[in-house]
Amino acid sequence: MPFVFSLPSNPSKEIHLREATVADAIDFTGIDPDFEEEATTLFLNKVQERDNYSDAREWTGEDRRYALFVYYLNTSKYDSIPLTFTYTNKDGEEERRTQLVPLSKIQDTYRPIDGDPMRDFAFNGRNVVVAPLRGYDLEQLEKQHAEIRAWQAMLDDPKRTPSEAEKRKIEHTLRLKRAAVLLNRIVSYIDIPALDTDSGSSKATRRPKVKAFVEALPMQDFQDLIQRVGECLGEMRHGLMSQYVDGKTVLLIPDVVPEGAEEGEAITLSYPFRFRDIIPTIF
Repeated sequence: MPFVFSLPSNPSKEIHLREATVADAIDFTGIDPDFEEEATTLFLNKVQERDNYSDAREWTGEDRRYALFVYYLNTSKYDSIPLTFTYTNKDGEEERRTQLVPLSKIQDTYRPIDGDPMRDFAFNGRNVVVAPLRGYDLEQLEKQHAEIRAWQAMLDDPKRTPSEAEKRKIEHTLRLKRAAVLLNRIVSYIDIPALDTDSGSSKATRRPKVKAFVEALPMQDFQDLIQRVGECLGEMRHGLMSQYVDGKTVLLIPDVVPEGAEEGEAITLSYPFRFRDIIPTIF
């Protein structure tokens, strides 16, 4: 029996997933854990019923996380997850706890999008269209974050003894790459159709021009653009409550009361809901 759910970004679109087979698990065993967005696309496209197929690369990141969660809900033997966390109690002391959090508490954060998955606003004489990141955007950003992690690992490697000049060069490269991925993330959220009015143009073909437009902005305007984009994304909040951190998405679980604590000590936990915890492999 398929697992049926609606896309959070498009509640009228039903998705039908089936449970993975042994043959599927063999294929998934070769997945590189550093590229979980590509793995998520492979998995979701593979386990969809063909009659209702929809390319997961076109789904929003929130759609994709929710699809993985639905699969987990329907295939896990457990109705809760153990999470370890540190919190400050009412006496100001830090305590470390591990406790079971019901999966229903995560599901309770779900909400469908309000309206269409896009917003727009006037900015510097242009109409800027904002949309949530899609699977193909997340795959590209993930590769850029992986490159940053590789450079950082080079810097942190205790077996390496770089000269001061080499260390400064690596640090300089890291700063540039972090700035580039921030810019690319902002550009991935937006489109400015007026930058290319050719009938065959698309968001993808306009991206170089959008990037050039953003790069030419004065810094104050750039900060204003980031704020406006953030406000639009807030209006389009959908799926499970989550946060995008350093190229990875974590689920947020609010109102968790540590065992032995009082209601007023409720905290919000972050759950690194990784694909390798959901996608079946042989080993």
